[in-house]
Amino acid sequence: MARTCPIGQVRPDRPDDRAASEQSRPRAAPGGPFARRPTSVAPPPRTGYHPRVTRLYNKQTGALIGPITDDQLRDLIDLLVEESADDRDYYIDRDTLDYLEENQVDAELLALLRKHVPEEGEGIDIEWRDEPA
Repeated sequence: MARTCPIGQVRPDRPDDRAASEQSRPRAAPGGPFARRPTSVAPPPRTGYHPRVTRLYNKQTGALIGPITDDQLRDLIDLLVEESADDRDYYIDRDTLDYLEENQVDAELLALLRKHVPEEGEGIDIEWRDEPA
């Protein structure tokens, strides 16, 4: 016969009652409480890898200047002034190109920009976009 404990729980008196209560106790998964448990729900299907490329555009005309690498973009972000955290455009003139060259920016990036910045007068506003390849 089972006895009632002072806090209201039933305590088994016989060994087979104790075994039955131990079997009904939840058990930790192998590997501990944070181990990965098998699931009957399949993970969502992978949509595949979609390569991205960063391209520079003339902001006034929308004309494509050309693609740039992540390192080239990092140089622009590090060396030029952004007006906000999500700013993606820069004013580029001949003085800016000289500044970038003094700071050893990639020669291919400089050549790409030089083709689009006028020799005389005002510079151009450029913007970068992260787009599907």
